[in-house]
Amino acid sequence: MHTKRQKENINKIIPLLIRETNDVCGNNSEFGYKERVRIERGLFLLLKFLCSQKLNYNLQGFGNFHRQTLLAKIVSRKCGAPFAQTIEQIFQLKVFLQALSSENSYVRGDALSRVGVEKKNVFSLIERRVRSIITKINSTNVEPGASLDTENVCGLAGQVS
Repeated sequence: MHTKRQKENINKIIPLLIRETNDVCGNNSEFGYKERVRIERGLFLLLKFLCSQKLNYNLQGFGNFHRQTLLAKIVSRKCGAPFAQTIEQIFQLKVFLQALSSENSYVRGDALSRVGVEKKNVFSLIERRVRSIITKINSTNVEPGASLDTENVCGLAGQVS
């Protein structure tokens, strides 16, 4: 059962991630370092909360070492495929955002071609990936209480207060 503090944490983290994604998707024509960091911050807080909640693990970083350690813990604790897929999707989005914000145009171009989108569609792709992560969290019952509004990402239904 979720404690009151855990409910408060997730009910702050997901709206933060949605707000940052809304702002980045709605108010920018380019995707750079600043935009990446804003979304990454929300992703890391969400990941840290999920690790604490599901694995009783205090995640200390968002790098590849932490990814490998975390996936080993997921396997050893038999958390199930949906949870592991959600964690992996968060890390994949982080890697994509890093490549997308690279100053090297070849790295950016490669990131876009790997996912099959054009530069003009990148914000809708980011929005869909964030929405997918939130939906998976809802479907695996990681979050407390009612479902969170995934349609609210990138201003599809207004801003989260």
